[in-house]
Amino acid sequence: MTKRYMSGLLFLLLLSSSFIYGQDGYWKFDEGGSTALLFEFTDDANTLGLWHLETGPGFSVPTEEFTTDANTNLLFHMEESASADDSTSNNNNGTLSGSPSTQELGKFSSSIDFDGTDDVVNVPDDASYEPGSVDFTIEAWINPDSVIGNNSIINKWDHVNSARSYHVRIENGKLVLYLSEFGTGYESLTGVTSIPVGEWSHIAVVREGTTVRLFINGAVDAAFTYTGAVYDAPCALKLGSNYGTLNPFDGKIDEFRISNIARYTTASSLDETANNNDGSFEGGAGMVSAGKFNNALELQGTEDSFLRIPDDASYEPGSGNFTIEAWINPDSVSGNNSFINKWDHTTGDRSYHFRIENGKLVLYLSETGSGYTVFTGTKDIPVGQWTHVAAVRNGNTISLFVDSSLDVSGTYTGAVHDSSADLLIGSNYGSSFFPFNGKIDEFRISNTARYPDAGALQETPDEIANNNGFLFGAAAITTGGYTGSNCLDLPGAGNAYVQIPDSAALEPGDEDFLIEAWINPDTVSGIASLINKWDHPNNQRSFHLRIENAKLVLYLSETGSGYTSLTGTTNIVALTWTHIAVERVGNALRFKINGAAGASKIHTTSIHNGTGDWLIGSNYGTSFYPYNGKIDDLKIAVSPVPTTSVTITKNGQPSANVIVHAFDADGLSLDQSETTDSNGVTSFLAEEPVKFKVSSNGRDFWSSVINPGETTTIDIPADSIVTVSKDGTPVVGQAVQLYIDGTYAISQTSDDDGQVIFNATGNVEYTATVSGGFTFSTGQITAPAAASIDIPADSTVTVTRNSQAIANQTIYLFSENGTDLNKSIKTDSSGKAVFILEDGTKVKFRTEYNSVVFWSSVITTPSDTSIDIPVDSVVTVTQDGTALANQIVYLFDSEGNYLNKTKETDANGKASFTLSTGDYKFRTSVNSFEFWSADIAAPNNTTITVAKASVLTILQESSPVASIDVYAYNEDGTYAGFSRKTDTNGKANFNIASGNYKFRVSQNGTDYYSAVITLPSDTTLTIPSGESVPVITSQPQHLEINDAETASFSV
Repeated sequence: MTKRYMSGLLFLLLLSSSFIYGQDGYWKFDEGGSTALLFEFTDDANTLGLWHLETGPGFSVPTEEFTTDANTNLLFHMEESASADDSTSNNNNGTLSGSPSTQELGKFSSSIDFDGTDDVVNVPDDASYEPGSVDFTIEAWINPDSVIGNNSIINKWDHVNSARSYHVRIENGKLVLYLSEFGTGYESLTGVTSIPVGEWSHIAVVREGTTVRLFINGAVDAAFTYTGAVYDAPCALKLGSNYGTLNPFDGKIDEFRISNIARYTTASSLDETANNNDGSFEGGAGMVSAGKFNNALELQGTEDSFLRIPDDASYEPGSGNFTIEAWINPDSVSGNNSFINKWDHTTGDRSYHFRIENGKLVLYLSETGSGYTVFTGTKDIPVGQWTHVAAVRNGNTISLFVDSSLDVSGTYTGAVHDSSADLLIGSNYGSSFFPFNGKIDEFRISNTARYPDAGALQETPDEIANNNGFLFGAAAITTGGYTGSNCLDLPGAGNAYVQIPDSAALEPGDEDFLIEAWINPDTVSGIASLINKWDHPNNQRSFHLRIENAKLVLYLSETGSGYTSLTGTTNIVALTWTHIAVERVGNALRFKINGAAGASKIHTTSIHNGTGDWLIGSNYGTSFYPYNGKIDDLKIAVSPVPTTSVTITKNGQPSANVIVHAFDADGLSLDQSETTDSNGVTSFLAEEPVKFKVSSNGRDFWSSVINPGETTTIDIPADSIVTVSKDGTPVVGQAVQLYIDGTYAISQTSDDDGQVIFNATGNVEYTATVSGGFTFSTGQITAPAAASIDIPADSTVTVTRNSQAIANQTIYLFSENGTDLNKSIKTDSSGKAVFILEDGTKVKFRTEYNSVVFWSSVITTPSDTSIDIPVDSVVTVTQDGTALANQIVYLFDSEGNYLNKTKETDANGKASFTLSTGDYKFRTSVNSFEFWSADIAAPNNTTITVAKASVLTILQESSPVASIDVYAYNEDGTYAGFSRKTDTNGKANFNIASGNYKFRVSQNGTDYYSAVITLPSDTTLTIPSGESVPVITSQPQHLEINDAETASFSV
């Protein structure tokens, strides 16, 4: 339950589920049931064994970064800026893909923040971190931004290629593990605990023998039996995503480790009695958080999954009365399901056996260890819900109860055999194990008949001191309470009320007290008794709070007979939830309605300690004044709480008017604050350890945890003023970051004077990041001390072309010797890019336009410079005075070296080239003939003139001759270096500049020449008719040798 603390000055009533005073009674009215069935079992003189089943397998989570040891196979601290480095000697460093944010604030230092889209850490496949068939631990700290859907945390799981090994992920808020033995099929284990969003959780997967467990923050979340090896998948290990960036993780991961041992093994379930018969977990038995009361024992329904409690004479029933009871929540009730037994039938050592058989309760008792008596119930045990079951011996009667209702009873006259077998929870001895599948909570064995009949009163528990209330008449626990859960519903009948037995702890006497509740009356007319200890027939009056005609009225008696009263002034509204309270502080008695102060008076006398019980909803005697409506969260608190003081100083001097906030020892806000006085002091009432926080200039400062009545001090460091200027002028609205010992602490914005105030001590550094991502620092200094950051003047680069500014042009920063300084800025609409650089730095700038690089001159900052991109050099390609479109033009330097750049001419025969300063020439090709421009100095223009084609037609017997080679010769008969092959029309085109040429073709070994012509012009060459060319075949010919020894043959 949340603890609250109260200011000693205001005594402001908190409308919460907690007290401001020492808590003496609290009735939530959330549950109603048979005696002792509404709260956790307690240990008393009749308890032989009690197991709350809340402390089970688990461990204290690591409080420091993981360390390497002989059993560590892989360890990432997640502290690097561009990788995830393995801290073991295996050096299996991870590479980052996507764009994960590194060096984010982690659990212990830095972490990697995954964006839930495509961020992943890839770790190369290596045998060193393969689990195989041995024990292992896979663990990490995670802080998810979302747990909706599937979120892959850690996996070696290439499902595309059937290379599955292990996969740990979140599925709709729960931790899920997949293991594969052969890479194809797999087994899975799903947890029950919800993974919180926005906070760090330690998760671990542990194999111990054949048991695999999931742990969340040290507590077992789920467990199952796994007997196979884990497949050695030939794929990379991935953090933050599955293969193909499926099911990406959104959040931070810190401290990832794989070990070849079970680092976190099981513990025991404690016996709460002095007998200390603690149980040990076996198989897949484990604790889950979803118990009837807090945690519960989770059993897998396998023969090796159970809790073993060593044999001890202390819980042997013998011949006396006994009660064996538990809360159970079975997942299945078919067949036989053993949940409690001391029954080694394999050796004839039987004692008692409590189980479910086909949905019904069955109890076996043995007097001798061999024979036995069976008691079988008739009520159906529900699946998937909590049920209280009990076996009770009262004299010679054995009774079975289901949820306080008698199920079956019978006679048993013998003693129960004192078996030497261990007590097993969830399974049986021998080969017929009859394992229980489900949850068990609150198991107790007593040497008394706790439930002697089936008519026990309904009871509602006191959450503080077991001053439990009993429901009479038509009083009922129902839904619709103020807190969203249940509440007490009273029908307005005199015999319908809750009775709380008289208890000295609830007597106000002469102490301060508070009594408060939420009420929702159906009517407020007449008189309705709310809360009273007012036995007026016997003159045992003490306290009576009721509604009289819509007003609260309180009666108090000092002697039991006479009394005084206080009547409220605020109307109580019907059918509306209202918080009411009456409190006495010193001599001041007052009402509060919904937190607002109401009527008050001075009350100096003690309140009579009456012998009557407390009644809720009705009064004593014949004039009951019954209440008609609902009541929720009734609380009674008596006696003052020690005053806890806190002093706030600044640099050792008292600091007035500082707001101080109160927190419990775990850091949970108590929703209370006070302001220090002129001495820097304020005080709170606290009944449990508490700590305090103040804030100054954006930073929080905490006290240590102190006990009630103690004092503490918070000293705020003196102010450190950081002044931000540019060229001597204050910079307004500049964000300044504070780093303490190299770790980011806070960012604040400069005021109208360019100043920022920080409170810090030790080694600090202040930084300011300005437009363009340039960061300037004070360097490390010792705080508190004044400091300044002077931002240098701008160095502006202007980019123009043909005197026109070029916007959105990326400008890159280089050192004077051409080293890339990894900083770039785009020009604005004026063609300007502003760089803010340390004074006296020699730099130059580069940009690219149409894939051409242009440089500025070298400057010394702060100074401005410019880059002027020249206009294009235009190459025009023509033929016979006509523009040639779609013509490829090649760029060469003046030496004829090809510069790997081409352009295609447009419809006007023009191709534009953006060139830096230099000499160039251009070339194009037509019909395999090359044509060059003259050399130019950029950005001048030039022209390429393509010679007009001269057409030579080859004929034979007036028909065109196709596919014949034609060679061009100079007039003097030397070969001109050009040749073409005729097309289907016997034509060959020669694009040769003007001059005298002739042409040659060859047929059947004979050359034929054209006449000499002046190009460009066309001509025809006719090949005379002649014999056909002889054909040489590959077939063998007949050879004859005559008598004259001569041979003739033809080929």
